Amino acid sequence: MRRLVSIVTICVLALAGACGTDSEDGGDGGNGGDRSQTSGDAGLDVCSLVSDDTVKDLQARSADEQSKPHEGLMRGAELFVECRINTGVDVGFAVRAAPGGPGLETLVEAAQPLDGIGDQAYIGDNSYDGVRIAARVGDHELIVNSDAYIGSSGDGISRDDMIAVAKEVASALGQEKPGAVRLPEACPPPSDPQVQKAVGATLVARGSASGNSWVECNYVSDARTLTLAAVAATGKFSAIAGGPDTLVEVDGDQAQFDTAGGINLNVGDTCVLRAESSPLGWAPADQRPESERREEAIELVRYVKESIGCP
Repeated sequence: MRRLVSIVTICVLALAGACGTDSEDGGDGGNGGDRSQTSGDAGLDVCSLVSDDTVKDLQARSADEQSKPHEGLMRGAELFVECRINTGVDVGFAVRAAPGGPGLETLVEAAQPLDGIGDQAYIGDNSYDGVRIAARVGDHELIVNSDAYIGSSGDGISRDDMIAVAKEVASALGQEKPGAVRLPEACPPPSDPQVQKAVGATLVARGSASGNSWVECNYVSDARTLTLAAVAATGKFSAIAGGPDTLVEVDGDQAQFDTAGGINLNVGDTCVLRAESSPLGWAPADQRPESERREEAIELVRYVKESIGCP
């Protein structure tokens, strides 16, 4: 199961539909001031590696409404910084920002050599039976990915389209690496003791926020990932589903602990908070007893309530 949970996962718990993907909306956060502005380390802007025309063309072929491409951490390979061009049926590309985690070849299923991209490239499938290209370009490692199913019309984006994106990105890569930490003002810094306790020394961090609507903060070390997030409600929450083994009470509010080791907390009818800490990568490698993981999740979601709060 996916452990670096997207803010979209939290959105489905609310009947608000308030989430978006662009962190430039501004607005006042729940604790006052505009906390959506992102700052952090200098370095490569991954989304700058493709042209506006390429973005426009790919987004025009999506059935879903799209917004400005933005940086995040790649699912299943969180030490890669990804530029997500299309959401819904995801289309994007990612550049490794730090060593560690899964090796490049392991991220492509049924891989076949692919000529004409960087120093070495492979094309194959991803875990959604979509198209994935992995390439080494000088000192860089690059992944180009589409979750559109192979052989279907999907978003009208083909293997050839993804090969063209890979060639464009590879040709634009220089010496600069992605910046290590870029987070909205609403996110705790990697130096925060609670972040360090949960994830260790952060190698890469990304986040996004949108005014009074939502905040998401993702931190990755060489061994663990941490997600802290909050989504405001503009309507009534749907009930949290789950059996008695997954439902818990946190300071008088209802919460659900999931098998990924994360927890979603309804703060009255105001917002949903999310906290999750787990081993790096796809494998369910956290061998700690469930009681220990649950205790950690409750401690972390309390921390979200205190440090981020409802947007």
